[in-house]
Amino acid sequence: MARQVSPDGSKDHFILDVLILSEVHRRPAARCVEDIVVYDYQKAQKSPLMPFMVEKFRETFELQEQAKNECSDRVRILHDRVRQLEKSSWDRQDAQEDLGSVADP
Repeated sequence: MARQVSPDGSKDHFILDVLILSEVHRRPAARCVEDIVVYDYQKAQKSPLMPFMVEKFRETFELQEQAKNECSDRVRILHDRVRQLEKSSWDRQDAQEDLGSVADP
C-alpha cells in the first residue's frame, strides 16, 4: 500500500481513498478510490488547489493519521493479549483439544 502524502498547493488534483463501513453488519461494505480534479469553469482549465483547501485537507489528513496510529496501537495491544491467552491455554505442553462427542440415541 502506498504511503499517503499530505496535500499541497502545487497540485490540481487529489486522491480520496475511501472505506465505507456498514453499521448494521459491523464490517467494511465498500472501498472507493477517487481522483478529484479542481477545475476553474471560468478559465475552462484545471486549477491548483486554493490555500484554504490545502489547509483544511492538511488538518483532515493529520487527524486521519493520528486516528490511524491510535487504532493501530489498539490493534497491536489486542493482538498481544490474544497471543498471551493462546500461549497460556493452547500452547501448553499438557494442552488437549476437546472435540466433544456424539451421544448415541
